[in-house]
Formats: sequence, C-alpha cells, structure tokens
Amino acid sequence: MLSPSLSLLTTLGLLLTTTLALPTAAPPFHVRAKQSAAPSLPASTLPPPPAGTTLKYVALGLGTQNYTCASPSASSPPMPAGALATLYDATARLSLPSGAVQIPKLPATSLKSSNGLGLPQLGQHYFTVETAGGKAGSCEGVGAGGMQVAYAAEYWFYG
Repeated sequence: MLSPSLSLLTTLGLLLTTTLALPTAAPPFHVRAKQSAAPSLPASTLPPPPAGTTLKYVALGLGTQNYTCASPSASSPPMPAGALATLYDATARLSLPSGAVQIPKLPATSLKSSNGLGLPQLGQHYFTVETAGGKAGSCEGVGAGGMQVAYAAEYWFYG
C-alpha cells in the first residue's frame, strides 16, 4: 500500500499528464495573398491587365451553362441560353502551400450554403473567360426545358 504523500503525488502526476495530453484550441490562422508573386496568365486574345495594376482577387466560379434545343434529335444543335454562376473569393488560399489547398468533391447544393467551401461569396451571374466543363452535348432526348451543364471557372480581378 502506498503512503498518503506518495499516493497524492501519483494522483497529481496522472492529472498533470492527462491535462497536458488534452487537445487545445489552435491559434487563429490568418492568410494573406502574396502580392509580390506575378501570376502567369494563360494564352488569351484578351488584352493584358493595365500597367501598374496588381492582382487583387482570385475567384472560383461554379455554375451551369444553359442550353435550349429546337427538337430532341441528335441533328438539332444546342443553343446557348445563358449561364448561372456563383463566385467565391479564393484569394486568401493563394498563400497556402499548393498541397494544402484541395477542393473536396461536394454536392452543388452545399456550395449554395454559407458554409460550402468556406469561401466568401463575391456575387452571382458572371460571364466566364476560362472555363472547365459547361459544353453542351447532343440534343437527342432533351425535352423542351433544355439542358444545364455544370462548369467551374477561375476569375482574376486586377486593380
């Protein structure tokens, strides 16, 4: 049997060890976009950003390109009917190491919530410049409502 003082020391030691092993809240992590790094723009017929301007925002656009079909046959070409998109401010993610920024596969409905990707919303209904996806397939079997094709786009804002 342990003496009362040894028992007290053992109990205090176990308490201290347990307390130190408990998870603690990490300090807030603040990220600022790198202003010094000059991004390399993809080949484009658009004019370059004006001299003296810097990259202010990078946005992720997620939405649909919309098409109508005159008839539900393969010979009927899909006609563009506009796009619907939401832009998310991804600027702060730029200064993270490239491996740290991974956008998970999420259902489109989660992106409409304020949580979604955790990116502030910049606005809605934009015209795209660089797009992945969004190209219409055949009108074969498409009803009178037309079709919506999901796309993602990257937007750069200079100022």
